[in-house]
Amino acid sequence: MIAIATSPYSLTLLGGGIVSILAAGTLWNLLRKKEISKVKRDIANHLLLPNEARVVNTLSNNSFELTQSAIAKKTGLTKVQVFRAVKSLEAKGLVSKHPFGLTNKIILSKEFREERG
Repeated sequence: MIAIATSPYSLTLLGGGIVSILAAGTLWNLLRKKEISKVKRDIANHLLLPNEARVVNTLSNNSFELTQSAIAKKTGLTKVQVFRAVKSLEAKGLVSKHPFGLTNKIILSKEFREERG
């Protein structure tokens, strides 16, 4: 009985089983994270004001980051409207704002980035 339990074949099967279980757990975890991220994006999109949605969509279509002045040009919103939308989005945790010369660079949070391709 001990010879069977310690044979190379039995140990290979045991090792393969353990690796398979770990791989399945990792895959399940990755899929779950993507699913949770999608639900968060969907909920956030339904709760956004129109100007906020325009800013988020513009960021999504432009490598997830733009300067505040570029957002104003691309959306057709005034600088004040963009400022208010960004301030609100920042409070909601959807974007982060970083000084960039005389303007700010606005970056969409990673968990709200939609996977493309």
